Amino acid sequence: MDNDKFFNIYDEVFETIKDIEGEFVQIHIDRLKELDKLLPPSAVFFCITNTTKKSFEFVSKNFHMATGLDSQKMLDEGMSYWWSRYHDDEAQIWLQVLTELMEFTLKEVAYEDRKRVSYIWNYSIRNPKGDYLNVTQHTTPMYFDETGKPVI
Repeated sequence: MDNDKFFNIYDEVFETIKDIEGEFVQIHIDRLKELDKLLPPSAVFFCITNTTKKSFEFVSKNFHMATGLDSQKMLDEGMSYWWSRYHDDEAQIWLQVLTELMEFTLKEVAYEDRKRVSYIWNYSIRNPKGDYLNVTQHTTPMYFDETGKPVI
């Protein structure tokens, strides 16, 4: 799937405020940097995703070890880079699931409970050698827009 189509659908799901408090995000980045120092090298990595900017605010040191991909490209190119690695057969499915997940969250999960929700899904990404790796993603919302939609 081309990135323009991906961005359009993603924008529909996360149409929201465009500015997030920089200080709020920086506090979490600082905490994750400290945690990153303590974690041993492994196939587990974490990121802070900013849906309003389609960017990654932080990418942990194990990202390259786990995926073979360039951490700096993740930071510089954001979701465009990450999405370009998705398996073609799974990209459309992932977007559909994401759309349904946001609809469910906004309709069925009480506002006060949303900060305790953790979303988990699997998909495949292509490493630099062209092989596909299974990714199990755990997403925990940290910041919500005025409607209660998770955006960080």
